[in-house]
Amino acid sequence: MLNRFCAWLFVFCGCFGMLRAQVFQNVWVENFDNRNGLTQNTVWSITQDNRGLLWIGTDDGLLRYDGYQFKVYRSVIGKTENGLSGNSIRNLYYGKGPYLWVSTSGGLSQLNLLTDSIKNFFPAVRVRRIIPRDSNSLWLATNKGLCYFDVKHERYFYKVPNQNVLNVVDLGDDKILFTTYEKCWVLDIKRNRYYPILNNLSIADGIWTIIRQGNRLWLGVENFGLWMIDGKTFQVIRKYDFRKQFPALGNFPIRDIYETRNGKIWISIHVGLLCFDPVTEKLEFLPSDVEYQRLNSLKGSPLNDIFEDASGLLWVGSNNSGINKINLRLEKFRTINQDNGLNYNFILSFAESGNKLLIGTDGKGINVWNRNTNQFSAAEVKEKQQNRVFSMSEVQPGLFWCATFQGLLQFDSRLQKYTSPAPEHRILFDSLQRIPVRKIYRDSHQRIWMGTEQGMFTYDFNTHQLTNWLKKNEQGNLVSSFKEDKNGTIWIGKRDGLQAYSYQKNNFNSVPLSIPNAKIAFEDISDVNIT
Repeated sequence: MLNRFCAWLFVFCGCFGMLRAQVFQNVWVENFDNRNGLTQNTVWSITQDNRGLLWIGTDDGLLRYDGYQFKVYRSVIGKTENGLSGNSIRNLYYGKGPYLWVSTSGGLSQLNLLTDSIKNFFPAVRVRRIIPRDSNSLWLATNKGLCYFDVKHERYFYKVPNQNVLNVVDLGDDKILFTTYEKCWVLDIKRNRYYPILNNLSIADGIWTIIRQGNRLWLGVENFGLWMIDGKTFQVIRKYDFRKQFPALGNFPIRDIYETRNGKIWISIHVGLLCFDPVTEKLEFLPSDVEYQRLNSLKGSPLNDIFEDASGLLWVGSNNSGINKINLRLEKFRTINQDNGLNYNFILSFAESGNKLLIGTDGKGINVWNRNTNQFSAAEVKEKQQNRVFSMSEVQPGLFWCATFQGLLQFDSRLQKYTSPAPEHRILFDSLQRIPVRKIYRDSHQRIWMGTEQGMFTYDFNTHQLTNWLKKNEQGNLVSSFKEDKNGTIWIGKRDGLQAYSYQKNNFNSVPLSIPNAKIAFEDISDVNIT
């Protein structure tokens, strides 16, 4: 199902003008469940207080997360004090004061964050949603109606009694929008009356999720997508049918709609997250790994509450797989891995050949990525240790010599395969065939520099002369880097420090590295670069 679903992600539907869809490429996802802190894997609501602590409502209590560990709050059997009104938590609300409000299947709880004490209200009432009216009062969506709660005086009034209210939104101008299973309603507080709106919606449409964005309302319509509504006239401005974008969706619930600080609308569904940009009408999809086969992936089906914390991270609860922490701040980078092209995720080296990027892996040879067509191919050899490609250097156009854990290999990027070296170069390949070669570099004098675990070698590409510098100058062992500056000096990073080679004098000089006015010296050089 998931593969079929993903295959439709780039389908274009002309009836939606500029509406475009694509898969998120650059996110990092971390998962939390009952194996690493959660007490229960169904997460319904998430919020954050002014200290930066994250609060998580589950089917088995309230969790506080400080970035390192979780603290659990539950109901206490046989007691009414210092315990929540119920353990199945559906909604959390935090304003600017010292109180966190917790709606449960058994009432409403007020947690004092300063004293860690709890007060309970509305026993045996199922409270589904909490929104503020002002600093001293709340609106509550409950199974017994729409309730106005005067927190300061601890008084409440059912403004719309005997209705099973699912959601509530403050429209401003003394108007409150609320939904039931049957209809969408508006309560006019000044006139003390309520009336239905959007009468062309039916009970089958499942209008459970609504948010306000300025003068617009966004309705999540089950098995359809989003409706954009004028917040004053309640006329439908536009409808966005997700099924026409993604035919494999079929029937799908919309569990939550959430607006992030950049104005984008996030929607949680049964197989992932959709992100809609109202300005560009661009639609992006982050699929859930419903088969639990991929690392760094969204987990859970269906997904529930969405929340953006103060640092810009997204937190998404699921119905059975805990909570997901999503880092979207990698948008300037594209992640290339085994999920979208590579044959192996452990990378050791890179080289460029025109529009192709050669990617040396730690055991699976070379991957060739054509950046124009986004196509990948891979080349391996039978000898496993030669598939560990530490470094590559272009010795002729399109022809690369590759440093491997077992000697050198020649790779032709045009043919995208390994080839045999020319006869005149066989002496080099034969001499190093059993030696781990860590670095290879070609300088402006057509000399090939090689750092191995048995010392440093150079090979003159024109005269075919091979030199082992360890024997001549006793230079120490592993060489990790070479770089030539504009004066022709070769800078060499080694395990025992930095050296410079002069062509004019044909000698090496050690270059001490230390912090001024400190007795700290640096020896093990992993890389050298010229700026």
